[in-house]
Amino acid sequence: MACPPLTRPSRLLSRLAMAVVAAAVAASTPSLPGVAAQGAAPRVGFTRASGAFVGRDTGNAGGGRIINGRDVTENDRTLGAGFYTRLMYRSQGSVFFYCGGALIRPNKILTAAHCIDGYDVTTAADFVRVGGIQMSSGFELGISAAVIHPDYNRDTLDNDLAVLTLRNPPSYGVMKRAGVRLAYTNGSGRRPVTGDTAYIPGHGDTSGTRPNTVSQTLQLATAPINDWAACTAYLERVGFTVGASPRTSLCASMADRQATCFGDSGGPLFTRFTNRRGDTAYRVVGVVSHGYPNGPNQCPSRFPDYYARTSWGFRWIRAQL
Repeated sequence: MACPPLTRPSRLLSRLAMAVVAAAVAASTPSLPGVAAQGAAPRVGFTRASGAFVGRDTGNAGGGRIINGRDVTENDRTLGAGFYTRLMYRSQGSVFFYCGGALIRPNKILTAAHCIDGYDVTTAADFVRVGGIQMSSGFELGISAAVIHPDYNRDTLDNDLAVLTLRNPPSYGVMKRAGVRLAYTNGSGRRPVTGDTAYIPGHGDTSGTRPNTVSQTLQLATAPINDWAACTAYLERVGFTVGASPRTSLCASMADRQATCFGDSGGPLFTRFTNRRGDTAYRVVGVVSHGYPNGPNQCPSRFPDYYARTSWGFRWIRAQL
């Protein structure tokens, strides 16, 4: 885990090796829902996410979902399907999905810094799928630039934010006719408070003990915003030290035994609101960042999940647009 970021040739092996991740994780080490923690050490080692195999150049995935989530349907434009994006890459004729993101401008995607940290994602092998509810659906677009928040901390996962620029996207009018929508980021709008209901879409693993069980159909879970002090106290009682700051991060527990897991990193935690035109709109209040394991279960639903707070990073996000 203390090793430097993996080089491009070894990336494929590291992702496939997720099935043999060491179970002995240090008590102070977060488990990243897009990155497999790889043994005991004071610092998380990044492999740019789980890299679930989803097909031989087709984007088809196996069964599974956000843990205990539900299928998103074609009519669920108000529940994330319109702005959810998939970060993917090709290698040796196969396609790999590793993280989610949110479309916040026709050419800009908000995701997690740890999803891309240490890698050049502007190569011809890397691409993004925008819109749709299936792993293989949506507009397939290249990435022309990637910027990580300057205060991103690999140890604590504070400021776990990144913005990607899409290469030659179609006009927003074309994307909108295909069902794509834009998400707001949480700047001047109402900030989430304890008890608010938020939502998280994703294709991540269905089980914290069975890796590479990504879902072909986009999943949705409900995530009530929790009190930071209560989250911290709960984790401390079971032996963890929370490294992230409440200024830069949100804590949310999943409802009905739901949880994020490997592959959900970078995805949007969002709320719904009515805009000035009276339309339903979507505000990204957090970006899926990390969680804490419970023995062999890397994604226990009874533990809170942590999200990068977009209100704290709003000025930086806006400067990238």
